[in-house]
Amino acid sequence: MKRYPFIAAVLSAILPGSGQIYGGRKWRGIAIFSSLIISILVVSKFILLLVEHGRIQEASELLYNFIMAVLYFNTLMALDAYAVTRGIKILPSLLKAREMLKLFRQSGITLFANNFYALDLQDAVYKPLRLMVVAVLALFVPVQVGLAFYLIFLLYALLQLASLSYEKHRSHKMGLRFFVIRKGPPFILTPLLRKHGAPTGEKYLELHVRIRKYPDLDTYNRAMEHDAQLLRRLMDEGKLSGTLVFNSFNRRAAGVLGKAFTGYAMFKKEGICLARVNLTGWEGRRFQKMQKKMFGKVLSKRDVGKPEEWDLLVINPA
Repeated sequence: MKRYPFIAAVLSAILPGSGQIYGGRKWRGIAIFSSLIISILVVSKFILLLVEHGRIQEASELLYNFIMAVLYFNTLMALDAYAVTRGIKILPSLLKAREMLKLFRQSGITLFANNFYALDLQDAVYKPLRLMVVAVLALFVPVQVGLAFYLIFLLYALLQLASLSYEKHRSHKMGLRFFVIRKGPPFILTPLLRKHGAPTGEKYLELHVRIRKYPDLDTYNRAMEHDAQLLRRLMDEGKLSGTLVFNSFNRRAAGVLGKAFTGYAMFKKEGICLARVNLTGWEGRRFQKMQKKMFGKVLSKRDVGKPEEWDLLVINPA
């Protein structure tokens, strides 16, 4: 029976080891598949133990790192399946540049899609177009743990887009020009805030900065101060209730909020990033791109991909 190397690569992208079995290397495929299953079971056990002990942050970091590790493992297995089906011995071929170029060129589509770094969901939430690209790719090029993962991911992506659009619209309707209010999940925020000694509540409202174009810094500052005063008025009038959580590297905004809510119960601390997974997305280059989008030029080159650059502000613990 004729076996096609590209099909073997795609099969191993869907389910590591299946491409090797298709290519005639049965025990090699079984060993690869077994190692993946054992890894998933072991890591899942550790994640469940962390969640049971309320260590949500560590659990989310472990899950993220494991997904990235599986991504690279899957990539190598797709390449391996292509090579064994085609009868290429990878190590000797490393000495043959032409053969390796041919190998990468012919299996390049699978490898590229399998390495699509935009799987960082937290980062993608702030880039809806990028999120849609990943969701579409997910339908055609299954990467990590098979098609089931991507169906779940697609549903998650659509829900996130719908939620983000609704919350932007709702915040705009309230008259907010600078901030976006999002409902915060108590089961995640409560243990994270408690860990850092911050007050906890029953209902959380997360404040996010709306990334938009400003003609100048004065307009930017006025929008920020307007929103801070509006939020204070809405809280005073009882039209907005709950605990406001602002976790950001925008220290100017944190200071303006702190000033506006003078007299309210408040917790403020520097050097805390609650969702540390976000730090992989908020590297210096992305920060500079964000500034160019907002002001047309780069105003600061500080490295925001570090916890010490962030501030945590918690207002009105109720």
